[in-house]
Amino acid sequence: MESPKGGWEMSLSERDRILAKIKYGKKDSKYAKENLNHGFFHDTTRQQDQTPENSEYGNETLISEFEESCNQLPVKVLKAENIEQVHECLSSILKEKGIRKAGLWDSGLILSMEIEALLKHLGIRNVWKSGNGPSRREQMKEYSQEMGQAEVGITGADYGLADTGTLVLRSVSGQDRGSSLLPPVHITLLERSKILPGSDELISILTEDTKHESSMKSCITLITGPSKTADIELTLVRGVHGPGELFVILLDFQLH
Repeated sequence: MESPKGGWEMSLSERDRILAKIKYGKKDSKYAKENLNHGFFHDTTRQQDQTPENSEYGNETLISEFEESCNQLPVKVLKAENIEQVHECLSSILKEKGIRKAGLWDSGLILSMEIEALLKHLGIRNVWKSGNGPSRREQMKEYSQEMGQAEVGITGADYGLADTGTLVLRSVSGQDRGSSLLPPVHITLLERSKILPGSDELISILTEDTKHESSMKSCITLITGPSKTADIELTLVRGVHGPGELFVILLDFQLH
């Protein structure tokens, strides 16, 4: 098989060669075109070291591709260079939408951004402390009722995928699914270092996680744009099975 632009690494199987040619031949992926020989997915033995902490994930090329993918969904991406700008972005959205009730994660990221204090300042009620969420079956009804009243869900995201604009949310204590699925508006905070090229890199990371039982999660939610369906008379309708509007606040600063 003829090798594209410099040839493939000898460790690739024939199957990997074909998959890689398809992946890096996609016309809509600027990152792929510019990084044919970068090595993110060329060799599975090297994938184990490609984590957000020790790779170049979150670089300007990936961020640009992520923003372009989001715009096509459509998802509005706002950038914040500090906590004050995070609050400004949130305040702008919440005031524009006339939000009075919100459901938010109880995760370390959300706590570090002091979002609950912002909600109180704006006179917005947090309908449910997800950290106290439905750990028992009898709590599920109460949780659904409370979160169902929320007009906006505010969450973090574990990863973002540049080639599709997909958000990856893991379900753990303090990171309930209801905040991202039940309210009509969803706002997510995403660290720039957590933007991956695509699903291949995500699968590599998740596969590595399976080797550590403590890192395994019971559920992972992939969100690609607002909820939409065309089941009825082929008419596109948003917000039927989940949030009809989705915003991403990209954290363009180092978290401590």
